[in-house]
Amino acid sequence: MPETKSMWVFTSEPADPEPGERPLQPRLERPGRAVSRVEVPYASLQANMRDFLDGTHGLVAQELARAGPYAVDTVEVAAQISADGKVGFLGTGVGIAGQASVKFVFKRGASK
Repeated sequence: MPETKSMWVFTSEPADPEPGERPLQPRLERPGRAVSRVEVPYASLQANMRDFLDGTHGLVAQELARAGPYAVDTVEVAAQISADGKVGFLGTGVGIAGQASVKFVFKRGASK
């Protein structure tokens, strides 16, 4: 049987560990919060990242076409990965400390 690949995603949750379970402690102290890890199937994470990048690329390409006489050389996009492997933007005002993100840099290619 082939080995199923997976990746760990770390989340910050209320510190209510299961009986006999010891949660990981966050580096930045947040009272009542603990870091836990969730195993996410690699194929699911890969599909979600592909969907996010396809959507982001379409959005950026469409807006760059409207830039008029200005040339945009580089666009940086930061995304977060949720505990269930979803990839997306984190809205403002969420108030998550110590967050990590994945950064994608889109750079204009040479004109053909």
